[in-house]
Amino acid sequence: MADEGASPRELVIEACRRDQPHLIEQVLKGMEGKSNEEVAEFFNGVTDSMGNHALHICATYGSGDTMDCLFDIQYFECDPLTRLDKDTPLHNAVRYANEKDREIGLEMIEMMCEAGCDPRVRNKHGQKPADLVYNNPEIKSILQKTEYVLAEGLRDNSDNGSVHDSAIFDQYQDDRTRNFRFIHGTVTQLDHTSRNVTVSFTANDTIDTIDFHTLVIATGSSTPSPLLGLNRDIGDLRENWTAFRKALPTAKSIIISGGGPAGVETAGELGEYLNGRAWWFCSKLANPRVPITVVTSGPQILPLLRPSLASLAEQYLAQVGVTVIKSARVQNVAPSADSKDALTAKTTVTLEDGQILRADLYIPATGTRANAGFIDRSLLTPDGRVDTNPSTLRVDKAGPRVYAIGDVSSWARPTVHFIVEAIPVLCANMKRDLLLAAGEDEGSVGEDRLFKEDTRETQLVPIGKSKGVGAAMGYRLPSFLVWLMKGRDYWLWTTEKLWSGRQWSKEL
Repeated sequence: MADEGASPRELVIEACRRDQPHLIEQVLKGMEGKSNEEVAEFFNGVTDSMGNHALHICATYGSGDTMDCLFDIQYFECDPLTRLDKDTPLHNAVRYANEKDREIGLEMIEMMCEAGCDPRVRNKHGQKPADLVYNNPEIKSILQKTEYVLAEGLRDNSDNGSVHDSAIFDQYQDDRTRNFRFIHGTVTQLDHTSRNVTVSFTANDTIDTIDFHTLVIATGSSTPSPLLGLNRDIGDLRENWTAFRKALPTAKSIIISGGGPAGVETAGELGEYLNGRAWWFCSKLANPRVPITVVTSGPQILPLLRPSLASLAEQYLAQVGVTVIKSARVQNVAPSADSKDALTAKTTVTLEDGQILRADLYIPATGTRANAGFIDRSLLTPDGRVDTNPSTLRVDKAGPRVYAIGDVSSWARPTVHFIVEAIPVLCANMKRDLLLAAGEDEGSVGEDRLFKEDTRETQLVPIGKSKGVGAAMGYRLPSFLVWLMKGRDYWLWTTEKLWSGRQWSKEL
């Protein structure tokens, strides 16, 4: 089918059959000016002559890129049913994996589960997608774990605004090789001399002291903006997101302070969502609907990347209506960012040079603060992180068998890839220390495992839906690779392996 003269519905069906996401973008371009609800209503209503919806067609033909593009549409329906058999798209994806390509089928199913497709839905014959899996334990495991996550309320629990964290551990109850006790509270004090922690329980207003033999400190960090981190709990985070989203449609201007990845990525996402993107031959978007300003105290944005990449990032931001003010430090914000109404209040930002900026929404994205207030200052570095051995991840000043990792630790720059690499090191050294404490001799437990931080230029920064800048191990990456590696889903596909532990199932 030629693109020219085809209706929007025909273009969507063609995109789904031939995996051509640019056709979806073409249709979306023609719907500029319509509300998110109107766009979603159109795409949710697209069916072929057999009653298959767009997502069914993608799953039938293995069109993963187009499927990914459809999931970017707000309010897009993840679980439509076919006319005849009442199959969901997950049913079709399982059949594709059984009959055509196992690897592509697996990738689609992982993507669909991450996007919110529900594997608990049965078709006309009473079958769930997992019931159709043939000789593929990995796909069955993914579907069953997603069923478990949904059944236990680990996703979108809007009733109480929180996740049932204990359910992550409950799955191991019948496994005698694992022993978990989950305690939901706030650690208010670490006594490394007496080797115990004090825990406060807000649910019943009680306090308990728990002794420890071994301790891993992984309390993370807090962010200046309540939008960008888990500063309290998931319920609070969702409330803030909801309030911000409600304020977004009426905003006429936005200021973001901070020129690191968080500030740049936020500006890029909001810029393209609110303003669209300039045509390819335009260096900047003229007259954006919602002007966005990024303020950074440094001479360039993205200080960990080379100046040429920072300059390219600034160009990409300009194409979505974002202006960057460099070498400008924020002196005062009114109302204060930590006040109750600051999230959605009109804000006045005063810069160090006296310049005054005003905006309907203000997002501070100026780094993080380690969650280490419960730890004695003798164990902390001057910047407030836990003083950690960068090679072994031990907190040497705290005594034996105490470790720290992540944003709260000084061991390395707290990036995702460093944390993933460091966890096997921490666990290997902890195992060694536990064996020694149990009476094993030095010769039988082996040497310490050592972590070495790779200081080469490595950072990926997506900007909007399709652009990005970055480098890996000192090599510059083209924009499409940054999108492919990170920007398309911000690595959400990795989360199941991380929280389940399968990422480290083999001892390295």
